[in-house]
Amino acid sequence: MSLADSLGLPIKHSKTIQPTTSAELHGIWFDTSNMSMSIPKDKLEKALTMINNLLQAQKTTLRSIQCLTGLLFDQGH
Repeated sequence: MSLADSLGLPIKHSKTIQPTTSAELHGIWFDTSNMSMSIPKDKLEKALTMINNLLQAQKTTLRSIQCLTGLLFDQGH
């Protein structure tokens, strides 16, 4: 931070975090000390419901698959 300040580089403090072993990215928590990833329980339950619905269907649409992957990567579907 002091180097950026001394060079006159703008810093967006709302997007800056100090070094850490865990952080959230796209709604998924990454923990490098435990080598694990986790998602909130409500997101997990919704994803499992969507997966079960896809598995029970004889066919599906690209949109359904995009909604599932969008949920997992916090795209608002």
